[in-house]
This record gives sequence, C-alpha cells and structure tokens, in this order.
Amino acid sequence: MRANQFQLGDTDYLRFQKFVSKHSGLHFSENRRGELEKGLMEALENAPAGITGLESYYAFLVQSGDKQVERELARLINILTIGETHFFRNTAQFEALANYVLPGLIAKKREAANQITPNGPGVPQLRIWSAGCSTGEEPYSIAILLRELIPDIDKWRIFILGTDINTDSLARARQAVYREWSFREEKARERRPIYFEKRGMYFHLNDDIRRQVTFAQHNLIEDDFPSTKNGIMAMDLIMCRNVTIYFSPEITEQLTNKFHATLVDDGWLVVGHAEPSLTAYRNFQTRSYPKTIFYQKSTPPAPTLPKGMNGATAKNVDGRFATAATAKLDDPNTARKTRHATIRLGVAQTGILNQPIPTTEKLRNTAVSRESLAEKEKLAAKRYEEAQLLLVQGRTEKAIQLLETLVNDHDKYTAAYCLLARTHADHGQCLQARSWSMRAIKTDSLNPQPYYILALLDENEGLLSRAIENFKKMLYIEANNPLPHFHLGILYQKAAQTDLAQRSLSNAIKILEGMPGDQFLPENGENVGWLLHQAKELLREKEQ
Repeated sequence: MRANQFQLGDTDYLRFQKFVSKHSGLHFSENRRGELEKGLMEALENAPAGITGLESYYAFLVQSGDKQVERELARLINILTIGETHFFRNTAQFEALANYVLPGLIAKKREAANQITPNGPGVPQLRIWSAGCSTGEEPYSIAILLRELIPDIDKWRIFILGTDINTDSLARARQAVYREWSFREEKARERRPIYFEKRGMYFHLNDDIRRQVTFAQHNLIEDDFPSTKNGIMAMDLIMCRNVTIYFSPEITEQLTNKFHATLVDDGWLVVGHAEPSLTAYRNFQTRSYPKTIFYQKSTPPAPTLPKGMNGATAKNVDGRFATAATAKLDDPNTARKTRHATIRLGVAQTGILNQPIPTTEKLRNTAVSRESLAEKEKLAAKRYEEAQLLLVQGRTEKAIQLLETLVNDHDKYTAAYCLLARTHADHGQCLQARSWSMRAIKTDSLNPQPYYILALLDENEGLLSRAIENFKKMLYIEANNPLPHFHLGILYQKAAQTDLAQRSLSNAIKILEGMPGDQFLPENGENVGWLLHQAKELLREKEQ
C-alpha cells in the first residue's frame, strides 16, 4: 500500500488507539495521531498474507490464541515504540546516582551482609531494574558505575535486569555493539576506551560488563510484577525514564503504584525529567539533588510477624528475634484461654486425677461448640476468598490485614499462611515471606506450597543449594509436579551438573506432556503449554 493511498480516519484512529493502549500502554493522543498513522502504514507494508487494508488488519489482530497474531502484534509494537537512548543519558541523574544514591545503597548492603550470619559475613547483594531499557545503554551504564564504585565487586551478588517490550531492541542490547551516536555524553566518551573495544565503526562492550546485565522481554501493562516467577521483585533501584510520557495519566499512576510495591523499603525510583507528577508519585518521598529529583519508598510501619508460643517472641529464619505484640484482652486466643479457665473453675471435680465430670450441660455445650466450629470454618473460607479478591484488585494492605485476622482466629489455616507468604514475597518483603512459609510448614509439613515459595526466594537470592533442597522437599510430597523438576533443571545447570539438569528437564517435559496444554499451574499462574515450551527450549540448548 503506497503512502498516498493510506489515510487514518476517525473510526480507525479511535479503535487502533484503544487497541494499542490496551496491549502496550502506549497512548496516541490527537497530537500524536500522525505517529500512529505512520506506524500503521509501515506495519501494513509487510503485513501477513491476505491483509488488504486497515479493516482486515484490525480483524486479524483482535483474534486471540494464535501464534501468528502474537508475532504480528509484537512486530507492530516494535514499530510504534521509540527507542531513543544513549550511555549515561542525563548527566545530572547519573551524577546523583554516582555521588549519593548508589554509595548509600552499597554501604547499606555491606552492613546488612555483615549481620546476616553468626559465623561470618554474608554476601552483599544489589538488585536493579531498568524498565524500558531499549537497546541496553542504560543498564550497561549502571553496570559500569557499580564496577567503579565497588572495588570488590566480584564478591558481590548483583542482579541488573533490563526489560523492554520491543524484541528488536532487546536483541541489539544483548549484542552490546554500538555506534558513535550512543556516546553523546562526555561521561560516556571518557569511559569508552576503558570498557569498549573499537572494531571498524562499531564499539563492542567488554564481556565483564556485558555479563552483569540480564535482558528479558516484559510488557509493563500486560505482564505481572512484582512477582517471584519472573524475578521482578525486591528491587533496590528502578530506572524507568522517558517511558510513561507515552502513557495516559491513569496508566502512569497504576504503574508507579506497582513500582512502589516492587521496591524494597527505602528503595529508589528514577524517572525522566518530563515525568514528575503531583499525583502519580504521591506514595514516594521526593529527594532533591543538583538539577534532578528522585523518588524514594519510605519505610512503612513494621508488618506483624507470626507470634511464638504464648505471644512471647517470634524467631525469624535468619536467627534474629522480634518481640511479639503483647496479648490484648480482645485477642481471640486470649479470650479462649480465659473462657476455658472459667469453665474449669465452675464444674464439679472428681477425686481421681482432678478431671472434670462430663455433665449434661457440658455435653450440650459440646454440641454447640461443634456448630460454632462449622460456622468458624465458613467464616475463615469467606475471609480467604475476600483476601484473594482484594489482591486481584491491588489492595494488598487490606488483604494482608484480613489474612492476619484469619490466622489469628484460625491458626491451622495453612492456605492463608501460604497466601501471606506469597504476597510478601511478591512485594520484596523476604523476611516476612520466609516467616509465614515456616509457619505454614509447622501447621502442615506435607503441603508443597511453602517449600515452593522458600525455594523461589532462595533462587532469587542466589542461594542455590538451599533452593535445590527446598525443591527436592516439594518433590518428596508431589513427585508428579512439573514445577520443581523444571526449576531443578535450571539450578543444576547453574551448578554445572549437566546430567542432573537434563534429567530434571526431561522429567518436567514427560509430566507436562500428560497434562492439558491450557491447564494453569496454581503455584506460578502459567499454563502447561507455556512451561512445556520453555522446558523443551532449555533442554534443546543443553543438548547442543
């Protein structure tokens, strides 16, 4: 279709605008209508066979469940997204990172590592996410800064994640080969001889920097976060610069709330200069630096941890203790103990072993207690369902409050402990997640879910041996669950145990092939077909 034959009418503009916004968050307002028209024209030039214009193109795109449609949608989004970036872009922001934010984080992480284990220092770790990383210059710039700021960086566990919706940009980011135009900043040109090798007209990034960054496709609108399943959780620093300027105010506010949940307490969010908003970032504390503003997640009140016996202390999994809240008169457990003591004082006693006599009144009370227990079970189930709905709605604090009330009244409700553990894990509160997982195991040691949560926490923190042990425990309980086999395959490969890795992935594939492809796995929310594809791809790579 030639350019002079193409015209984006009002009807097509509105429906494509809505469709693109739904699937990518990109908002093409009226003053950007020409950009949408240009992008659609480019997309139509190489559209799938049988598409003759905008009508048939739209009809093709709105089909669901077709791989060809998914590929075409990804191609369209690649065309529409703008990938403008360069090394050390925005000098003021990188000066603030280098002189204030990163040194503070590094010092804090060193101190925390020294306190982790009683037998010696732990491994300091840092987690950074570049959301909308384009062709990779931003996360690589962070990696270079960290190498300059941390003399013993090889002793650290650093996770730098670069994500983007544009698959073409990610492919270029992984190659780490750049032209002169990527070094427009003076700071970039100063460092280029140190970290890049010039080959012809291209500059190749050194392998030690390139290996510090992990890249993955991620759709900020449609894909989940914070989440343990993709590792986008417990971040110390999130860079999302010049991304939300293409989104509507409503979507921007939703994203910033999710960024807030993805950061650890006192974590940092850095956005572009054109993006500050009085409403979108109201949950953050504003921090001013020379010629720039950053946002910090302020530390909330300490969440309630499970209480130990008699409400005395709760021992955390890292060996430290937290004082439990003093029991209140309206606490259900306290009231139950007081009531039982009163009953014992008020009934006739035998002379043998000082045991109470089962009177007619007590038998009647027993029947009433059974009815009350049934009502209690119904109330617990109702609260659990309400908490699940609150989490879906993004009302996390309300859900946690409801679940804590549930377990205080019904201390054997393992599913609630697991949901609390999962929720805290997804929001980067690893200590609380571990504590609730251990409480779930104490309540029901044959429930596989808490072992899965602990294993994912271990995996994300680089504790491979502990992760392997927890996945094995999960397998002892559910030998035919494909998830622990799948994760063990990945972990064994990291540990250079190739035979065990292949065996675990083969086991996962065998189990998955016997399951319906559209069945969802409750532990991680993915369907069988997706996991089967991933397992086969990993096994194919290991066999080559």
